[in-house]
Amino acid sequence: MENGNIIPFSRGADFYYARANNSYLKNNMDEAIFYLKRATQIEPDNLINLFNLASMLSEVEKFEDSNKILKKIIKEDKENNMPECWYYLAYNYGQTDKYKKVKSCLDKYLKLAPEGEYASQSEEILSNIRNFQYEFEAKDQKELQKVERVCAEGVELVEKNKFNEAIEVFEKAIALNSKFIAPRNNIALCYFYKGDVDRAIQSTEDVLNLDPENIYALCNLATFYHEDGNEIGLKNILNRLSMLDPMHTDEELKLGLTYGSLGKHNWAYAMFSAIIEEEPRNFQIVYFSAVAAFNMKKYKLASKHFKRLHELEPQNPYTELYQNYIEDIFAGQSSFEPISYEIKLPYKSVMDIIKKLSSSVENVGELMNDKKLIEGLNWALTKEASMTKVVVDLILSMDNSALHRLLIDFVYNVQVKYEDRNYAFCEMVDNSISFADKANWPKKIKAQVFTSKQQEVLEVTLHYLQKEFSLAQVYAAQTLWSEYVKENRPIIKKVELWAASLIILVVAETSKNVKQNKEDVLEYFSANPKGVSTKIKELKKGLKVF
Repeated sequence: MENGNIIPFSRGADFYYARANNSYLKNNMDEAIFYLKRATQIEPDNLINLFNLASMLSEVEKFEDSNKILKKIIKEDKENNMPECWYYLAYNYGQTDKYKKVKSCLDKYLKLAPEGEYASQSEEILSNIRNFQYEFEAKDQKELQKVERVCAEGVELVEKNKFNEAIEVFEKAIALNSKFIAPRNNIALCYFYKGDVDRAIQSTEDVLNLDPENIYALCNLATFYHEDGNEIGLKNILNRLSMLDPMHTDEELKLGLTYGSLGKHNWAYAMFSAIIEEEPRNFQIVYFSAVAAFNMKKYKLASKHFKRLHELEPQNPYTELYQNYIEDIFAGQSSFEPISYEIKLPYKSVMDIIKKLSSSVENVGELMNDKKLIEGLNWALTKEASMTKVVVDLILSMDNSALHRLLIDFVYNVQVKYEDRNYAFCEMVDNSISFADKANWPKKIKAQVFTSKQQEVLEVTLHYLQKEFSLAQVYAAQTLWSEYVKENRPIIKKVELWAASLIILVVAETSKNVKQNKEDVLEYFSANPKGVSTKIKELKKGLKVF
């Protein structure tokens, strides 16, 4: 006491933490959690206290609440100083039988802390999971690969609007192994795209009889009911979906996009936010979050996500467009219209661009000076795989060498998925753009000094390879010949003999059915087999890599 007054006592976070610890030692978990929550309210940035709270919540089997806190810590722990959060996430997921997420979290933990406190336990758990899955994988992996290959053919037909043919292909996939659900879901979607909603619904209900919690089927059925105006059926499906916890990102994404398409933008946003917590640099998910926030008319939140898009991809065409849209809405210059969740180039119409480019040389020049258009096309090519084929086809429809150069650079960009680059390569060859032309070689090889005969060898080689093989063989020939010439400076007397030898060497290293291919090359060039063998030996010796 001082002058009859009580000396004030500050109950800081340490005080509540001590009380929580005391209650925990007495096994009074409810009281311990209460005090620890008070400590985290006073010091919300204290990640240690947050971690302790998450651990206690896990002990009392409040796994979802625990996971929310652990994900928050992971998001705020920029330096990855608390990798054990991933281990505890895995533990919580394991308690609710979400083994795919367990594996994902433990892999992340071991990547961050290979010698960490829980490393041996993590490796043991992963080993048990692998052993548990081994029987299925050993038995079904080959069949699964066959089914996936057949389904890929079906998806290509769907993209070409050949729905009847696609259904036949998906039925073949089911015949290979009736246990796999994906082809059945694809058949339902084909009926839906054809406009036969009743049959789409029936097909999906058949899927759900086999797998009542299949998220893809439930999402599809929600879409079908919405299209059919069946509000009771839709409400029932949404209730079923709300009780499910998606096991991995693809399911979360499907669920979020379904909610968004149904106008449930707040639900969609919650789903995308959960993905962002684990994948904060995922451009696609940040975009969807921005769209969901905008469609909820939460413009400041949407603006935050659109700015994040710019941080992730400074050349993306969306940030400026939608930031301006938001500003126009605030200024009363534009009225609100929902944004589509579909990621596409933000121009009024792709056909408008084609018409403008094809209408006159003047317009081509005008658009070629449109930096944002070119940046948008280039960004879509290299960063957004879902639009690659559309942009490739668009550019090839335009008779413009500068845009074609954009595709050339794309084809040689090894940071891009090979399948997408090879698609562009094949389409360019089909459109009479020759990779035998030096103008279409990689910049480094194009800048190299060749004698006229050395250059002719590569031109003849590429002319043959581009017709018979793929980008892999073309690029290998360019690289090997460039290296060989640089190191050995060969004097070329018989161009066709060298070309045949280079082709056979490349094909032998990159393709199957080598014997048949060799015979075809020898016949095409009327080459002497003995002479070719000699040149191949010279190439191998000069390259020093075979």
